[in-house]
Amino acid sequence: MFKNSFLKIGFILILMGIFVMSLECVLAYINDYSIDIEKSNNIKNNINYYYEIFNLNANELKDDMVIINDSFNVYFDDFDIGKNNILSSIEKMHDKLNDNSFKIIVLYNSCQYDIDNNLLNEKCRVFSNNYLKMIDSYRVIVNKYNDFVKQYNSYAYKEGKNKLNFYNNDVNLLLKLIYNDLK
Repeated sequence: MFKNSFLKIGFILILMGIFVMSLECVLAYINDYSIDIEKSNNIKNNINYYYEIFNLNANELKDDMVIINDSFNVYFDDFDIGKNNILSSIEKMHDKLNDNSFKIIVLYNSCQYDIDNNLLNEKCRVFSNNYLKMIDSYRVIVNKYNDFVKQYNSYAYKEGKNKLNFYNNDVNLLLKLIYNDLK
């Protein structure tokens, strides 16, 4: 008689243990699923929010680049005076890139996830293309300035004027890493 009672109690305990373990698995799955949903929503919100900011900054930088390009239309006689305006504009561009590095990094990291939303995927693609263009344009401007300084220094040497220094500032390391990864 004891044997049957112990078997029944043991069987009931085993069933209760299986039930509790199953319940724990279901609750863990629900918890993980809700965390995944929250993380997915955060990623989507980051892309939407930071893309808009990035887009505005990209348009501002594009306007700055047009102004800087127009600034190179000077004669060597006037360049030593106008160089301060060009350098100031290049510095502003450099500062804008570095000031926006946090936003760019968050947007870049958010775009690394596989997202099942075509609009967000398109924003990530446009971000990637525009970011590459921004950095390339910045480097083109710096190279253009340095080439102009090189030509000016040859002229200055012949005219007995002071030589100008090259501009050798670059974007921060994280922005370079993102750029190299997107290429």
